[in-house]
Amino acid sequence: GAPPPPAVAAPPARRLEGRSRMALGGATEPQRREAPEAAAAAEAAACRDAFRAYYSQQRLWSAEEWPAVERAFAQPLPLTVRAVLSAATHPDATAALRAIYGDELLEVGWLPGAYRLRLAGEGLAGEGPSGGGW
Repeated sequence: GAPPPPAVAAPPARRLEGRSRMALGGATEPQRREAPEAAAAAEAAACRDAFRAYYSQQRLWSAEEWPAVERAFAQPLPLTVRAVLSAATHPDATAALRAIYGDELLEVGWLPGAYRLRLAGEGLAGEGPSGGGW
């Protein structure tokens, strides 16, 4: 079989992480330790509220359209990558991606050098909910 995908390093700890969560109305560190599920729910709600406030201020959609827009935003998106076409290593990068992901790696039809991973439950190219040219 294909080799497993490479391990991805954890992002570095952010010194102001607690402050950014507090700015959104999220849980504090003691709250996360004492009641992690409640804290996670509070943080998710705070992020949702901030997201809604930001996009409502943009006035891109009417209040009637917003529920449909929010449902669309909640849909999963595939992992996408783009190998720089002008780089001398482009063929090697593309070959490495294909070696790692095999048939799960699909070209993005409208952006040369861009690829995406097949979504779970999506059929072969052209068969899934977004087809092969997503």
